[in-house]
Amino acid sequence: MVKTLGNHIRKRRLDLGLWQRTLAERLGVSEMTVGNWELGKEQPRIRLTAAIIAFIGYDPEPGSDSLPCRLRAIRRRLGLTQAELATRLGQDEKQICRWEAGRRTPPPAITGRVDQALRGLEGRPAEAGPESVSYFDVTRWRRRMPVGVALRPETSGERMRARRLELALSATFVARETGTSRGTLYRIERGRQTASRDLERRLRTLLRMNDAR
Repeated sequence: MVKTLGNHIRKRRLDLGLWQRTLAERLGVSEMTVGNWELGKEQPRIRLTAAIIAFIGYDPEPGSDSLPCRLRAIRRRLGLTQAELATRLGQDEKQICRWEAGRRTPPPAITGRVDQALRGLEGRPAEAGPESVSYFDVTRWRRRMPVGVALRPETSGERMRARRLELALSATFVARETGTSRGTLYRIERGRQTASRDLERRLRTLLRMNDAR
């Protein structure tokens, strides 16, 4: 009976008449690794799960619509680490770990945005409702520019944020150097507040953004 991921791999391989060596070459692993998967002695690394699911032709562990199951299923299908999924969702890696383990759930203020982002990763149509994840959301927990972010800064505040991250400057440092508070800078970057002309000038000077508005 086909129960484990290794069982599914073996069944599909035999259905196609492939040797373990041939499958190993396709996936870029050793023949012993494929054998260990099929025997249940080893689990594939998350980087390989997307290729394995494509080889099998379906997700052998579709799970339910609960948040922990959705997070694990998305990571399997896309071959993402928790850190990479966190970047896609605009969340902290520790949050993703807690949600996936079922220890916590997203706060009501961001539940809608998280669901919309998950729908996009699942390839499901977005539903009318809360706004989608913004550039600020994606970089919320970052001190440097994250890798693999498809979103681009749209507003003046987001562009300042992008430049600050590019220069690896902390919000505390920028706020102190421009004579404002960290909370004010946070609201400007998020689009919740418009900087005064004088503060904008100081920010652009510090961030070396005077050549573009």
